[in-house]
Amino acid sequence: MGLPHVLAMPFPAQGHVISLMELCHCLVDHGFKVTFVNTEFNHKCIIVALSAERTVPQLALVSVPDGLGEGDDRNDLVRQTEALQNTMPRRFEELIEKSNETREPMTCMLVDEGMGWALEVGRKKGLRSAAFWLAAALMLAAIMSITELISRGVLDEHGAPIPEHETFQLGPGMPFIDAAHLMWNILGDERSRETVFNYFLNNIRVLDVVDFIICNSFKELEEPTFSYALKILPIGPLPTGLRPSRAVGYFWPEDAACLSWLDEHPPGSVVYVAALPLLAILRRPVYEPELHLRPLEGGSELDT
Repeated sequence: MGLPHVLAMPFPAQGHVISLMELCHCLVDHGFKVTFVNTEFNHKCIIVALSAERTVPQLALVSVPDGLGEGDDRNDLVRQTEALQNTMPRRFEELIEKSNETREPMTCMLVDEGMGWALEVGRKKGLRSAAFWLAAALMLAAIMSITELISRGVLDEHGAPIPEHETFQLGPGMPFIDAAHLMWNILGDERSRETVFNYFLNNIRVLDVVDFIICNSFKELEEPTFSYALKILPIGPLPTGLRPSRAVGYFWPEDAACLSWLDEHPPGSVVYVAALPLLAILRRPVYEPELHLRPLEGGSELDT
């Protein structure tokens, strides 16, 4: 019997790719073979950024079309999600079928929660599956509770907050959440909000087919949430970029130009803030971290 063979697919955004890539390296360390599926566009970026010495025999990088053209805006979240669902399922299914003709067919799947349609394809092909969530378990628990929040009067049928019950708590000891801050409600226009809300709604409907949901968080940080949502398993934090000989999944080549700038500053004086890919989609500047950091400046210039 060959190695267990995992078919892994991230949502096509930088943070999703590198987090799932790190988890797949952990699986390789434990004796798994991995086929890592990116969109063709992202796959080309990763291959260009990837040096030959960072390839791993047991982790194969492959691609499928995302349904968008070379000149299309992949920060258009509405168009991207529609294209993914219209184009990728059949190509994904073909990938599994081709694997079944090899000596080491795929035996299970690890799929980003944002690619829920792939779980349905896997079920159709008889593969056991797990979902992956790269962010806080609390946010995932809220998304998984959409129908409950609608029945409680927190959200309307379109996912919009109802003012009288806008702030809610899912379970004992869990933080209160402002419904206006749920992912789809921070998008700029009604069409985007509705598209993303329905996308999440469809994804959580297929989560019933997974054995569990692996979350990039840890119990000590969100213990009440993990007690509330028993299907979510903490395996984080995943420290990406600490394997010098392994592929990270960066879309761009590493740029060492900032090192000389860092060397000009005393130790402990620089704060690095990584913004979510969603901010590029929203096309909004990030003001809140800057406002919190300015009181720490001590009169010096704050680079943003």
